[in-house]
Amino acid sequence: MHKARREFTIIELLIVVTIIGLLAMIVVMNLNKTRVQSRDARRTSDIKTIQSALELYYSDNGSYPINTKGECISSELGVGRFLEDGGTSILVVPKDPLWPNILPSVFNNNTINDYPISTSNNFCYWYYGGSDNYYLSYYLESISKAGNPGIYVASINN
Repeated sequence: MHKARREFTIIELLIVVTIIGLLAMIVVMNLNKTRVQSRDARRTSDIKTIQSALELYYSDNGSYPINTKGECISSELGVGRFLEDGGTSILVVPKDPLWPNILPSVFNNNTINDYPISTSNNFCYWYYGGSDNYYLSYYLESISKAGNPGIYVASINN
């Protein structure tokens, strides 16, 4: 007696492969969304850290670091160097998670509500300040707890 062997048809195999592909695509899409939201959360945390360091600098020196041309904050030069070497509690100046990647071309204008933003259109924390005020611009990628996509400005005027 021969038992009939049940084999899969090509259609059944294609259906299984399609389902596995769709599930994999859903997982990858959710992972990407989580990465973007994580970068945005880091950005808002970094801005708060920089603002705290700027307040400590102001407390010690009676003014904020002056830069009327604006710059991407980094520990190598300018304001970032002041914050690291100026006795504030910040040890390493944070950088945007995607820095120095280029922003989408839609952000080529250099102001938002008359606040200066990065002229290089890089993902960076852009600082512009006088002795009694400063503006920090930064970019959020997605709709998240931190806000909607776009460029944001954190500022203070004493």
